Amino acid sequence: MMNYLVVGQGSMGKRRVRCLLANDVLPDQITVFDTREDRLQESKEKYGVNVTADYDGVLRQASIRAVFISVPGFLHMHYCLAAARAGKHWFCEV
Repeated sequence: MMNYLVVGQGSMGKRRVRCLLANDVLPDQITVFDTREDRLQESKEKYGVNVTADYDGVLRQASIRAVFISVPGFLHMHYCLAAARAGKHWFCEV
C-alpha cells in the first residue's frame, strides 16, 4: 500500500489532502506534517488523517512513498532536499 506525506497544512496543503481523498486514497494512507499543532489537530479532526510534527522521523518510514510539499516558497528547498535524500518521490508546486 502506498502512503503519502503532505507537508504543510495551510490552504494548499489542505487542498492536497482533499485531492488525495477524492481520488480514493484512504485517510490512514495520508500523514500530514506541520510545525503548528493547531493545524495538525484540525486536519486530524476534519479529515481523519495521521499527523506528525517530526518531519525527519516520518521520512524514515518505509511506508511513506510520496511527499507533497505545500509550504511557503522560502522553505521549498529544505523540504524537497530532505525528501530526495530520503529516497522519496516528491512534488512541489512553485
